[in-house]
Amino acid sequence: MRNPEVGADDNRLADSAYPPPDSVIFESVDGELRQSTASPAWLDRIKACTGSEASLTEYLPYLESFLPEARSFWDEGGDGQLVSDFWTQTDASGDKVHLLAYALALKGQQSLLIRSVEGLYLESERAQSYAHTSVKRLKLAALWQRGLEKMTAEPKASDVTSGQLQKKDALTGISNRQHFDEMLESALRSANEQNEPLSILFLGIDQFQRFNDQYGRVSGDIYLRAVGQLIEGVLSQPRDLAARVGGDQFATLLPGSDGTEAVRLAHTLLGMIRELRVPNPMSRGLMNATMSIGVLSRPSNSHQTAEQLLAAAESALREAKRSGRDRLAIGDPPI
Repeated sequence: MRNPEVGADDNRLADSAYPPPDSVIFESVDGELRQSTASPAWLDRIKACTGSEASLTEYLPYLESFLPEARSFWDEGGDGQLVSDFWTQTDASGDKVHLLAYALALKGQQSLLIRSVEGLYLESERAQSYAHTSVKRLKLAALWQRGLEKMTAEPKASDVTSGQLQKKDALTGISNRQHFDEMLESALRSANEQNEPLSILFLGIDQFQRFNDQYGRVSGDIYLRAVGQLIEGVLSQPRDLAARVGGDQFATLLPGSDGTEAVRLAHTLLGMIRELRVPNPMSRGLMNATMSIGVLSRPSNSHQTAEQLLAAAESALREAKRSGRDRLAIGDPPI
């Protein structure tokens, strides 16, 4: 997979800080290659297999085939880079090290840069949008983007009344706890009148305090927005409702949905949250977490109060977290 790339404007290697992390540079001086940067850990482990006095091609034997191409490239006198094939070696501990070499030429300066592929993959993963890794992540990205647009758009007085604003959670843009409680009371009355089932999902982000400690409060708020919009985005029935009911807790109200349908939705949400990768504004990385879910379904012929249903759903969420997190637990409807 040799990929010669020669040209005065070739700056592909400069997409990240130079030199790249986990790399080593050898300068070509009078036809000899002299190491000009400190040895990364992977190189020290490889050298330990051959001894400190070994030549460059003795501890990196692949270069015997690449260096003639590199020197031919340097002799052409242009600026640019020549990229080698990937190759694999074994270090002193028996672990495999995957490497890639670049012959570089810039304004007469010639050098050889060798880096670990692990570092390259890490940079590539950080630089790429999470939305391009799978169809599922494309959908998640669309949900997240729509939610972000909702949050950043200025509400127009003609579009949003003060009453509507009072129903919304200021951070996520979905329903707040007060509106959820009101709609639960209404849905419960309707369920009793129509003799239909009613289900609730109570959702909590796992170890969110640790998440905030790792990424910061601002990034945590952005992640909460993304989760709220994702939950609202997967609800399919007109009467379904998503709400933020606490700091890192959410709930869905599912009028007319029985236990089987509620569990199916909960499994869908668990999988989507695992796949959710939200850009971190404080770095080039992506943020992700897991969620636990308590599932509570009220049979069509029962007569529990809203408070009883919520208490049972919250109890199921606590059980999901006690059982190891990143899972659901099914609560027993109160008698």
